[in-house]
Amino acid sequence: MADKRDIKFASGTEWGEALRKWHSRLADNRGDRAALKKCKSPVQVVFIPAFHEIYQEITTIGRAAIEEKAIKWSWGKLEKRIRDRLPIIASLTALVKPPEEPNKGGEAKRKPVTLPSQMGTARSSGGGPVVSDLRFRRLLKCRTPEELYPALRRIIGLLESQADIMILAQDIFDWNEEVRKRWAYEYYAAEYYATEETKQEGSES
Repeated sequence: MADKRDIKFASGTEWGEALRKWHSRLADNRGDRAALKKCKSPVQVVFIPAFHEIYQEITTIGRAAIEEKAIKWSWGKLEKRIRDRLPIIASLTALVKPPEEPNKGGEAKRKPVTLPSQMGTARSSGGGPVVSDLRFRRLLKCRTPEELYPALRRIIGLLESQADIMILAQDIFDWNEEVRKRWAYEYYAAEYYATEETKQEGSES
């Protein structure tokens, strides 16, 4: 639905900056980060005090946006979405390593890579994508973030705890048929180009 696009977890937005700062604070508090990483279900996340820091910040931003008519959501609908999906976002982003500091040479920032693109990329050791086609198709069968949660916990581990927390948060917050379809396009595009590169390298050797 169009109204979901009004809420953006991205650099420069209130939603995104709140998440980024919270994630940065977690890096300095190993106890809170470890507690969130251990959660096996979204319900367990709600009992972690560190989660309520980001929950209060996001709900404050949401209330203000509704009062200012900056988004089309009703408070009841938005509050339910935040309560259902923010615990999942918090726990999964806690699994992600903090981004490295930019080097002094002023190297240009790399374009953020989506999670399905990472999954479809070839393994460094060879032998297919990081996440197999079968495992990826199981992901796409998940109708709710709650179903997706345990699988993504394992997959972030396969990705060596590397992910863009903004893209991850947005996809979980919006998770629906449209997002699943986009994931399929991005995963198979990455897998295709990885296969083509392997073929090219083989022909050159």
